[in-house]
Amino acid sequence: MNVPKRALAAVLDHLPALSSPTIWPLAAMHTTHEAQSSISSVVPVADINALIPKLLKLGAKGIITMAVSSVVQSWQDC
Repeated sequence: MNVPKRALAAVLDHLPALSSPTIWPLAAMHTTHEAQSSISSVVPVADINALIPKLLKLGAKGIITMAVSSVVQSWQDC
C-alpha cells in the first residue's frame, strides 16, 4: 500500500508485522506534492477485513492483499 508521509506514523501504529513492516520511500511524482512511502506487511487473515477500512481512513491507498502459503521465520522452522 502507499501512504502519505503525514499518515505514516498512524498507519504503522495499526499495522501488525512479524518484526516490523517493510517501508520504501516512493519517487516524487510531478502530480503529487506530498512524499509517500510504500509499506509491506504480513497480516493475519482474520484481521484483514477490520484493518483495511482503518488504513483507508488514515490515508492509505492501493492496498493489495494476497494469500501466503507459508511463513518461515527462522532456520529452526525448516
